[in-house]
Amino acid sequence: EDGQYDAAIELSQRAQALAELLGVPDVLSYALNTEACAIADQGGDWIPLMHRALQIAFSERLQEHAGRAYANMHATYCIQRRFEEAERCFAEGIAYCDEHDIGTYGVCLRGARTGALQSTGRWKESASLSMELLAHGGASPVNRINPLTSLGKVRARQGAPGCWEWLDKAAAAAEGNGEPQWLVLVRLARAEAYWLEGESASATREAELADDACARMDAWGRGAVAVWLRRTGSRRPPRGDLAEPYRLQIEGDHEKAARLWTALGCPYEAALAQYDTAREAGLREALAIFTELGASAAARLTRHKMRLLGIRSIPAGPRTATRAHPLGLTRREREVLGLICAGHTNAQIAAKLFISAKTVDHHVSAVLAKLDAPTRDVAASHAARLGLVGAAEK
Repeated sequence: EDGQYDAAIELSQRAQALAELLGVPDVLSYALNTEACAIADQGGDWIPLMHRALQIAFSERLQEHAGRAYANMHATYCIQRRFEEAERCFAEGIAYCDEHDIGTYGVCLRGARTGALQSTGRWKESASLSMELLAHGGASPVNRINPLTSLGKVRARQGAPGCWEWLDKAAAAAEGNGEPQWLVLVRLARAEAYWLEGESASATREAELADDACARMDAWGRGAVAVWLRRTGSRRPPRGDLAEPYRLQIEGDHEKAARLWTALGCPYEAALAQYDTAREAGLREALAIFTELGASAAARLTRHKMRLLGIRSIPAGPRTATRAHPLGLTRREREVLGLICAGHTNAQIAAKLFISAKTVDHHVSAVLAKLDAPTRDVAASHAARLGLVGAAEK
């Protein structure tokens, strides 16, 4: 947790050797889990170790250790932006934890999921889950940081009131915990919120506080800090190697970075990468994505930047069709809904609309959320009952 990865790996391996010699499976599972986390933080191949830790927990009926393995595996997938694997891990892990009444790790899984949902543009689901976790009051202070931060970020991006209520609580919890991963997460969220409000000095200060804590973080953490330092006007240089999308942004290749973010299923990050360019096409793409997501604060900044650059015919707000639609479905979401109603799979929808499967996943999730439908079949039923199918197919 404090960045001493080599020491953690050495101690974990010694513990494993002793545990195997003495036949203590709980220690063996715990040590494998710990080594996997340390290797992941260094960018190494952590998955085989974590799977072994989980399998030992299964075979020896070590339910708490299995819960810990699921929670750490899911969190690591999320950190590395491997959201498809994270989704599968969450489904398996939460089913296991709920079945065996492992409350602590169930809360960990759900807390990390709020961030994954927020990162992949499923903001309504993220906010709903965050509120649920915070309302029940069962989460420890550290397990409240993820939902507090996710909720604050969604509110800030939407330009909705109340984001600071959540971000102030998140900062207090992170400072009380003191671990770099939480300090960086919260400080960057606050930097973004200030940036969206036009408070440039405060945004820079928060980004630099994140930088103060990020020296021993992985390439994803360092990359996020580097980009927000640049975006908020700080003159501090990046620290060490950066994850590829962030590295490309720092190097000025915003279009390629945006493509990578899109492939990872992170539409808001893709839009931010396009925002950072001074090219009209990139800014128009950023504005379209922000508008589709309901990121009104970022859309406002994008329009302002476009006006400063002398760009003409700037869209003034959400498309008329989106505003007029009874459920606020965008044009693309209406197309996806029509294909859902026609019984098409996500792969078939991707082929018909010439978009990636991950983008289809994002649109399907948005459609289900707006129709308040747990499944595709229920969404199709709701659409037929509400008379939306014809409109979706136009």
